[in-house]
Amino acid sequence: MIYLDNASTSFPKPPEVIEAVARCLAEVSGSAGRGAHAGARRAAKIIDSCRDAVAELLDAERAESIVFTHNATDALNLAIRGVIEPLLRRGESVHVVASAFDHNSVLRPIECVRSLGASVTIVDAGEGGIVAPSAVCHAIRGDTRLVVLNHASNVTGMVQRAAEIADACKSRGVPLLLDATQTLGHMAVSVRQLGVDLLAFSGHKGLLGPTGTGGLYFRPGFEDRVEPLRTGGTGTESESRTQPRAMPERFESGTINVAGLAGLDAGVRWVLREGAGGGFSRERRATAAFIARLRELGLDDSGRGEERSAAQELSVIGGLSPATLRVGTFAFVHDSVDVHQTAAMLESEHGVVTRAGLHCAPLAAGGRSTLRASFGPMVGVDDAVIAAGAIVEVFGAMA
Repeated sequence: MIYLDNASTSFPKPPEVIEAVARCLAEVSGSAGRGAHAGARRAAKIIDSCRDAVAELLDAERAESIVFTHNATDALNLAIRGVIEPLLRRGESVHVVASAFDHNSVLRPIECVRSLGASVTIVDAGEGGIVAPSAVCHAIRGDTRLVVLNHASNVTGMVQRAAEIADACKSRGVPLLLDATQTLGHMAVSVRQLGVDLLAFSGHKGLLGPTGTGGLYFRPGFEDRVEPLRTGGTGTESESRTQPRAMPERFESGTINVAGLAGLDAGVRWVLREGAGGGFSRERRATAAFIARLRELGLDDSGRGEERSAAQELSVIGGLSPATLRVGTFAFVHDSVDVHQTAAMLESEHGVVTRAGLHCAPLAAGGRSTLRASFGPMVGVDDAVIAAGAIVEVFGAMA
């Protein structure tokens, strides 16, 4: 099997991730913050280790700025609704800016706050999903209270000019929430260099951890502008009926997924060692080989198949930009072939696993279903070349 659905969830996981989860389930006998016995202390140590590792990967100012959530969707809901809903309850005029290439994990929480009275502007983007900083500036109003931006499209893989957009937001006094679900673990991400106020991430994609893990970074001090969506037991200040204000307990009510974070800790440390330590060159080499093979088979730089080539009528949404300007995610469409049938044939005939559909981003690619091939660090150069050939071959055979 050649697994090219890493934008959905990474596979295979490094052996140390699997071992860490199994070891935690077999050996850790307590719940963090719920007692002073050895098992509870060991659980707390696992969580602290994972928080430290994520903070290092993100270049965060302090580990306490990392709050763990169930997944990136949970983090994005906390960020969007936690910022906007308190303002609406106070009767303020509230405006939110997002983009047409955002995932439903952004679009649906935004629709939720719209139903409560917020106004929303969805900024258009080019075919590849790149949002112009000038377009964001134009969309910002006097009552804009949040700009949401996906760091890379989960459909096209194109990386946004996030630092420029952060500067534009900062100059207008508007916070920026960056959805790094498709970039963290695939490329260098520094919250200090980017200048973002909030950053949401998934644990089970580029970070190679288990499903059911994710988190939200808060710029120090910004946590006071976000209201918790979930309150309850934190293991601290138990005598108080109000939620603790200290970080990260302010946003981490309930029993934490210790086994999941044990695996995420192992995954992040693998990324720090094998990915970030090598400039993410392994994944970029495979992505570059995939692009090069597609060009050999008749796709031009714009991603369109040349006439009388094997790739005739085939297109890659957003084109074949260099591997240094994107993550390894590609969306294919064909003038006369159904992408769902293509995905099924790729798996059954060639062992190449992809995903067909809207990819939970219904405004991207003009609402058109695409065949998505997405890379992770475990995809080798040879597999990338084979997969590129199989994709062109199957589309051609079905045309």
